[in-house]
Amino acid sequence: TTFFEGSAGNGLVTLTLNGEKALQKISIKPECVNPNDVEGLEDLILAAFKDAASKAEESGNSPPQIPGMRF
Repeated sequence: TTFFEGSAGNGLVTLTLNGEKALQKISIKPECVNPNDVEGLEDLILAAFKDAASKAEESGNSPPQIPGMRF
């Protein structure tokens, strides 16, 4: 199986998609978790997802389609 890793915030958030375009793993470093800045964490997760999807697309796999997420 092929995996695609995306990251954001200099590695504060990383996630892995498999070749079937399913989310396999999310890693969030504790230093980026701030209850007063949930929106910032959401932005990092979305950026990491887009990074992984871009890598999947570059490899010839179409990016995953999740309702509400546009590329």
